[in-house]
Amino acid sequence: MSESVLPQEESPTSNATTAASEPLMHPLDIFIGTLLCPVQTFGKLAEDCRHEANHLPAAFGIVILIFALDALRLTPANSVQLALFNVPAEITGGLTLWLLSSAVVSLTAMCFGADMGKVRSCFVTMAWALLPWIFLGPIACFWKVFGSAHVLFMTIPLVWIFFLQLVAIKQSLQLKIWQVLVLALIVPTLLSWYQMMQFLEVVAAVIGSFF
Repeated sequence: MSESVLPQEESPTSNATTAASEPLMHPLDIFIGTLLCPVQTFGKLAEDCRHEANHLPAAFGIVILIFALDALRLTPANSVQLALFNVPAEITGGLTLWLLSSAVVSLTAMCFGADMGKVRSCFVTMAWALLPWIFLGPIACFWKVFGSAHVLFMTIPLVWIFFLQLVAIKQSLQLKIWQVLVLALIVPTLLSWYQMMQFLEVVAAVIGSFF
C-alpha cells in the first residue's frame, strides 16, 4: 500500500536562506550588466544586498578605478609628478562624490522607513551607476576629430550616469517614479541651497566682524 506524500510549503526563512546561498554576481558580470541591462543588474544587486551580501568592496573598487582613469585623462603623458598628485586627488574626490550622494539619498529614504538592506544596496548600485564616466577619457582623446561636437559627446556619459542613478535608486529602495525623482532632484538641490546659505552666512559674519 503506497502512502501519498503531500507537498510541503517552503517557509519564508528557507526562501531567504536559499536566496542568500546563491552565488554572488561577479564584478565583470556587474560591469557588463550595468552598461547593457541596468534594470535587471541593479535589481539583482539590490536583492543580494537585502540578504546581506557583501558587494561593497567591489563598489569601492569600481569607483577607485573610474576616477584613477579620469585622473590620467587630465594629466599630460610626460608629467609623472602631476600624475602622482592627480590620481590620489581624483580618487578622493570620486569617493567623496559617491559617498555623499549615496548618503543624502539613503538618509532621506530612511526617514520614510527604508531598512539597512535597502540602504546598503543603494550605496552599491550608486557606485556602479558612475560607470559611464570611464568613457570621458576616450572621448577626450578625439576632441580634435569631433570638433565643436566634442562638448555634445562629453555630455552623453553624464546623462547616462544620471539615468543609471535613477535606476539605482528605484531598484534599491523600491520606490515609485515620482519618489525617485524627489530623491534624485529635489533633495540634493535643497541640500545645496542650504549649504550655500550657510556659507553666505559665515561670509557675512566674517565681513561684519571687521566693522
